[in-house]
Amino acid sequence: MMVDELLTFEEVGRTLSGISEKSVRRLIASGELPQPLKVLSVPTLAKSDVLAYIERLKAKRRGDK
Repeated sequence: MMVDELLTFEEVGRTLSGISEKSVRRLIASGELPQPLKVLSVPTLAKSDVLAYIERLKAKRRGDK
């Protein structure tokens, strides 16, 4: 079983072209990103979920459904 890397909201923001942690929280609230996993009370997201979100944005740009 492969273990997915977990990213803090700051790291997620950097991965998404430098958006703020507040914007990451907005994406979670809107359902565009999944609910975070808490590790010792630190909210994190799986890197694969963030990369999947980027792929969805690219597909939307191309007009894919």
